[in-house]
Amino acid sequence: MIPRETDLATEAAAIWRAGVDAVQPLPLLRRALRVSDGNLRFEGRGALRKFKVPLKSLERIVVVGAGKAGAGMASAIEEILGDDVLASKHVTGLVNVPDATVETLSRITLHPARSSHDNNATAAAYEGTKRIRKLVSKLGQNDLVLVLLSGGGSALLPAPADDLTLEDKQTMVRLLQSRGADIQDLNCVRKHLSAVKGGGLLRWTRAGLVVTLAISDVMGDALDVIASGPTSPDPTTFSDALRVLARYGIDEGDDEAPPAVLKVLKEGANGVRPDTAKTQPDRAKNLVVGGIGEAVSAAKRYAEVAGWRVLASNAPIGGDTLDLAQTVASFVAGARGAARSQKPSRGTCLISGGETTVKLGSSPGLGGRNQELVLAVLGALEEEGLRNACVLSGGTDGEDGPTDAAGAWADAKVARRAAELGLDPAKYLMRHDSYHFFEKAGGLLKTGWTGTNVMDLRIALVATGTAPS
Repeated sequence: MIPRETDLATEAAAIWRAGVDAVQPLPLLRRALRVSDGNLRFEGRGALRKFKVPLKSLERIVVVGAGKAGAGMASAIEEILGDDVLASKHVTGLVNVPDATVETLSRITLHPARSSHDNNATAAAYEGTKRIRKLVSKLGQNDLVLVLLSGGGSALLPAPADDLTLEDKQTMVRLLQSRGADIQDLNCVRKHLSAVKGGGLLRWTRAGLVVTLAISDVMGDALDVIASGPTSPDPTTFSDALRVLARYGIDEGDDEAPPAVLKVLKEGANGVRPDTAKTQPDRAKNLVVGGIGEAVSAAKRYAEVAGWRVLASNAPIGGDTLDLAQTVASFVAGARGAARSQKPSRGTCLISGGETTVKLGSSPGLGGRNQELVLAVLGALEEEGLRNACVLSGGTDGEDGPTDAAGAWADAKVARRAAELGLDPAKYLMRHDSYHFFEKAGGLLKTGWTGTNVMDLRIALVATGTAPS
């Protein structure tokens, strides 16, 4: 649920929601694409920030892609192109999206590719990817492929390399996740186990122009990392992928590692298999249309208008979840002390975005990095430390790990209820079972699908003097 028990929790949720609303697909794509004077005009972040394509040069437009924001992106594309362009350019397409976001559009098919909260590739996603390959393989020099990518795209756009099964890939990804691999390491391995990632989609089509519009869910908005870069050159190699596995203790002696995966990576490192794409062809143009920076900026504006003194991190913050939790706890403790001598209008608000990692081990409980972060802050501060304060962290997609919650919040009331129930934060942290802690104590942030995905957004509020807790 959205918190409504205390003023501070409600305020933190409203600030978080303002950030999420700012990175919805429609407003982002309206800034990135428009039809004007007989041209498609593109603008975004990337090596080529702005360019135009004469509509008269195009015979067909095919829209494909994958991601948690895919439904909203596809709908936005249809709205922006308008009926005339949709008809005259015979627009069609298919985008792999989570089942819960599927709707009926006029030209673009939304393919249900993931039914659960487990962010791993599925047979349904693989089927959708095969249909995408068939669509783009029929195109020629006078055609345009619009590729829509967003967070979750890696799992939603699977195409195992030769000699691998989907199960092989699923097992390796889960193994890396359980050992704390971040998105960059995961994608390095995934790209070298895939026929579509690491520029592979470009090999499937002879279209004269391929334009990718991406909503970023990765640190630094790296186009080769967003959805594992199906239309981007890949700076990593098979040898890099093997080094990632070694870093997490995965080798031939690891009973959990699929032998076929190790065989493929070693063959690639030895030059037996072709590596991922290393150059960007002129016909491929990639743009980032939005990311966590826009969400943080919007949340900051909302909080300032609401009367808070805001400290916001412009750069996304990653690293270990517990390390960041300690930083947030220290901020809350320091801000509470400063509030006694300062007179900011309502108090201090800390806003940051990014994505941290959790080393789950082999038998974790239920939770996600946002819930774990908030639980660690609660454990460090307890009820007294959270008096007149609230900490909230949530995935901008409405998901946090394999749960139905976007994240969690903690304030003095949540801490007090946990103490009354005899819930020990340290014990729940040890077994990575934050969901069940907050399910009992209160504090789960349940929003449902938000329609977008730009990593996580975190809010910490420390009110002056008399704010209720």
